[in-house]
Formats: sequence, C-alpha cells, structure tokens
Amino acid sequence: MIPDAAVLLKGLRAGTDRGCSGSKLFRELAGDNAKDGILNNPSLAESLGLLTDAQDRLAGSAIPDLPFSLFSLYRRNGSRLAYEDRYFERRRRLLVSGLSVWLWERPGDVTALEDILWAICDEYTWSLPAHLDDALPGFGSGTILRDGIAVGGTRDDSLVLDLFACETGFALAECCAMTEHLLDRELILRVRDTVRRRIIESYITHGGFQKWELMDNNWCAVCAGSIAGTALYLVEDDALLGGILFKLMPALDRFLGSFSPDGACLEGLSYWTYGVEFYTAAADLLFRRTAGSVDLMDDPRLPAIARFQQYCYFPGGATVAFSDGGGRDVYRTGLGCFLARRFSGVTLPPEQYGMGILGDHCHRFAPALRDLLWTGGTPEKTGGSWCTVFPEAQWMLCSGAGDTGFAAKGGFNDEPHNHNDTGSFIFYRKGSMLLCDLGAGEYTKEYFGPERYGFLCTASRGHNLPIIGGQGQKAGGEFRCGDFEYDGEGGLSMDLAPAYGIPAFRRLGRRFRFDPSAGSVLLRDTFVFDGPSLAVTERFITLVPPAVLGSTVRIESNGAECTLSSGDGTEPSVAAEVYRDHSGNPVTVYFTDFSFNSPDREFSCSFTIE
Repeated sequence: MIPDAAVLLKGLRAGTDRGCSGSKLFRELAGDNAKDGILNNPSLAESLGLLTDAQDRLAGSAIPDLPFSLFSLYRRNGSRLAYEDRYFERRRRLLVSGLSVWLWERPGDVTALEDILWAICDEYTWSLPAHLDDALPGFGSGTILRDGIAVGGTRDDSLVLDLFACETGFALAECCAMTEHLLDRELILRVRDTVRRRIIESYITHGGFQKWELMDNNWCAVCAGSIAGTALYLVEDDALLGGILFKLMPALDRFLGSFSPDGACLEGLSYWTYGVEFYTAAADLLFRRTAGSVDLMDDPRLPAIARFQQYCYFPGGATVAFSDGGGRDVYRTGLGCFLARRFSGVTLPPEQYGMGILGDHCHRFAPALRDLLWTGGTPEKTGGSWCTVFPEAQWMLCSGAGDTGFAAKGGFNDEPHNHNDTGSFIFYRKGSMLLCDLGAGEYTKEYFGPERYGFLCTASRGHNLPIIGGQGQKAGGEFRCGDFEYDGEGGLSMDLAPAYGIPAFRRLGRRFRFDPSAGSVLLRDTFVFDGPSLAVTERFITLVPPAVLGSTVRIESNGAECTLSSGDGTEPSVAAEVYRDHSGNPVTVYFTDFSFNSPDREFSCSFTIE
C-alpha cells in the first residue's frame, strides 16, 4: 500500500533526528559485530571461501573492456551475450572486491575495488544495449523528452534507467557507504557525483513516465527499489528525498499487484526472486530511514507472495520451469531467512539449494550483501502438503513417492515472459526433469519481438501439449484454458480448446490425476469437434533420447527414470530438434509423438506416467 506523503515526510524527519541517514543508514555496515557474525556463521563458510578465492584470482588481472564492436552487436544482429558477459564480469569484480574490502580491509583489495569503481564510472552507459531502444515508452532512441514533450535531439544513453543501470547505481551507493573510510576521497566524490547524475537526477528530471513505471512485473521492483535505495543513501534533504520516494511508490505497489491473488509469480521462480529481493531491500532501508514509521513489508498481499518460493521446489532440488523459468533454480538464503522471520508459515528449501555468494550470473550487489547479513537463525525447512494449488494462477504442484514431482498449469497465452503453454505439465524424479519444460531460451532481440513464438521453447510445439491438425496454440490473452477445476488431492481438469483458436474445435478436455503413493500420473485428453475430426499428435518433450518399447517409452536421466505408456497401445515416433538455451548453448530436444486419426467427432486418449 502506498504511504501517505505527510506520513512519509514525517518519518524521514524523525529518521534524520535520530541519525538514520547517509552512511549511518544501515548501521550493521559500520561496526564489527555484523562482520564477526558473518565470519563465524557456519552457513556462510562456503560462500566466504568462494569470495576469498575469487578475490585472490583478481590480483593482477585486467578489467575487461566494453568496446563499441561488442556494444553494437545487439543493434546489428540481436546478439546480447558477448557484451553482457564482459559487463557482468565487471559487476562480479565490484561484488567480490567490495565485499572483500568491507570484511577484511586488505590494502591489495582496496586497490582492486578503487579500480573497478573508476572503470564503472567510465562506462558509456550502465544500461544494457538490449534495453536502450525501449527506454522511453512510445519514443525511439533518437528522441528525448523536455517537459513531457518529444523534441528532436540525441538521447544521453548514460541517463537511461533500465534494470541494470538502476542496480549499478544502488550497488555503487551502498558500496561507498560500506567502504568510504578505506577509499580515496576523490574517488568517492566522483562515484557519488556520477550516481547522482545518472540515477537520481535522471529520474527526477525525466518529463514523462519511465517504461517500467507502466509495467506489472519484476522491473517495477528492481528499478524503483534500486532508485529508492540509491536515494536513501545519497539524498540528505528530507523533502527532496520524500518527493523522490513518493514518486516511486506506485511502481513498487504495481509490483505487488503483479502477483496473482494467491501469491504466485507467473514470470517464474527466478523472477520472483529478482523482484522480491529488491523490493525487500528497499523496504528495509526505508523502514530504517523513517525510524520504523513507514513499513512497506506491512502489506496484506505479502504473506502469500513470501510463501510462493517454498512450493516451487520438488524432491532433489528441481524447480518449476514454467515461462522463462529454470528447472534448477537456487534461492537467496538471506532473503529467505528475512521473509521467514517476518511472515508466519514461510519455510526454506534445503540449505544445499541456496545460491551461494557468486551463484547469480549477474552478480547483483545488494542481494549478495543481504545474503551475508540476513542468513541465520533456524527457519523451518520446506515440507507440508504434497499437493498445492494456486487457483488464480491455475497451477498445481505435487510431490510423491520415489522423490517424484509434478507440475501442471492452465492459464493463458499472454502471461509475463509468456510461453504458449496453457495446459502443459512437467514430471520430475529424484531432482531430474524427465518430461520437460525447456524454460528460458537465449535472450535476443528476436526472442522479445514479433518472432518470439518461432522459438521452440516458447511455442506450444515445444511443450507437453497436443498438436491439432498440425496447429499449436496461439499467442494472446484470449487464448486460454476454460473450466479449470481441481480437487486439492491431485486431480485437475480444464478445457484447452480455447487456447488453439481453431474453428469447429469445440473442446479439449485435459484431466490429470497424480497419485502420491505411487508417484504416478494418469493423463486423459478428450477431443470434441463440431465437424470432421482433425489429426491429433500428443507430444511429450525430453532432453534425453527416449527408449521406445512398443507403446511404452522409457526415459532415463542422471539415475532417475520413468515410463510413459499409451492406454490404447498406440506406438510413438521420435524426432529431435536443436534449440539454444538461456546461456546460448545448443541443446538437443526429443519429441515423442503419439498420432491419432480418429473418424469420430469425439474421442479420447490416455497415458500413464510412472
């Protein structure tokens, strides 16, 4: 909920009177007690070892440059990875050196930190090239705003506020607050001046809306939360700070509104982590700055949102991979502990699935610091119900015998980070995804453009779904499931025909029954046509070659296995296709296709997975 402006300003003034501002905002960063707790925390021993090793390897190594030839690749051919690899290596160096200097205060580490701070201030822009063209809603990269009106001119790309520009500003402001007593004074002045110009002044002088202020996803929390954190460290005047924060509040509120009412994040688990970690960091700093009078964590939507993570883990550490998610996500231990202390019923996955200090390939500073500061205590480990349903999101998540996991969804084909996957499912065993959702593909210009559904991983043909008359599901909010019903005991049914948009295709009744005692699934699809029936292909996706034994298919991966059997003895065909995963690696995908050409206008087929 958005706080009242007068309450916000009063709280800021109270915080100023109590000395809760500037470098004293996060008091744990200024004393030795927090550092001693971190260095003696057994849950952090592995991360601290990784941090030490990483800092030792930085000695004498060169900071990678960011040449125009790489910067311009996205504009020329849509490629992102070559530039972003070097960009995020710089953020890794900032993270490693910043935390090392704060924890151990070694002179050699100080030099490495000063060098990377200087280099980041020299960067042409802190935004990624992929985000520059979309920086201003409705305006191209050759347009600027003055007093809210588009005028001719060249945009200053150093002032663009995308996810990573905002994150960078927050990281630099916080890093300087932690280590300013050890760094060169002129350097600190330059860093803070650069952050003020690129982040704070850019935001408050922008004449229109930032694109992310109009979104309903993680961008709202990451950008608004990072700018809020930056301002809380650097803006001393209470009234100016209050105005900045009040302007950011609708975006933070939109982030909470982006979740379904049951707390599910349709973007996927990794995006839940991304948004919630920055929302929480900003909320905590604001609570401190206002002497406890403004608490953004005190929102009735947050308890359900906070519990979402624990339901997304299956036995063996597998995770829900719907949309642009991943099948082996790891969690932020600090964030998890913070939420578990704050909200009743929040539990944590097993500790071995924690991210680790360098586990984030983008090397985000603020969440990593809070992993060190907030990890601790004995929060309850994930357990409880074997079947969880999110009725508004239309997800069912189940666990059963043999370390089996099962996830199925309804939904619609215009979800955040959308895949055309209404009615799809995933089957796991012992931490391995056997019947798969491919999750996120390589992020390119085309992946987020009109060509998106030409990619295997986003198209319905790349999911465990029927193909009707050679056609897959269509993209758009009107293409959705109907009649979503569940019993809370492993039973789920829905009508998928509306997701295909095929005339005279009246109904596709898909029914699942998960048996927890056997760790098995019964799938039954019923097809109803108003005219002559169309050919149907029941497709199942694997990342390993399936072994076909008549009408039964055996799937084995990493010591886990299952069988997929057709109820009427139909024998499948197998084909393969290569796609590029989120890291740009080529991966072979196998299609197990069961074909049906019934003359009847209504017919059914069934499968057992066990």
